Amino acid sequence: MTLNESIAVAVLGAGDMGGTVIGHLKECKQVGRIVAYDVDAKRLDEVRQSERVDAAADLGAVLSDRSIPLVFVTASNPAHKDLTMKSLAAGKAVMCEKPMAATLADAIAMVEAAETLRWR
Repeated sequence: MTLNESIAVAVLGAGDMGGTVIGHLKECKQVGRIVAYDVDAKRLDEVRQSERVDAAADLGAVLSDRSIPLVFVTASNPAHKDLTMKSLAAGKAVMCEKPMAATLADAIAMVEAAETLRWR
């Protein structure tokens, strides 16, 4: 990617932190398309309307979208590991909000998965 190109990103979790991340991403000229994902349909619709981003209620569709190379995990803390592991398995680069995981064992598993899958 060059400085004149833009990428599509997904924000997994459209709550308060997701909205904050979306706001920052909208200010970045290297970010073109932003897709918000959430399990709460009402919250997802609110973010779609207020932030004027694409919205998706189907995680599988977001993760299988080859135009999205990067995801931000901003969902509730207990969902971090599952969303991160699924995103990594789908070949995405992942930025995960803190705390990274609920336990040290989960955090280690996430790091090991990232290290193992990064060369695919």
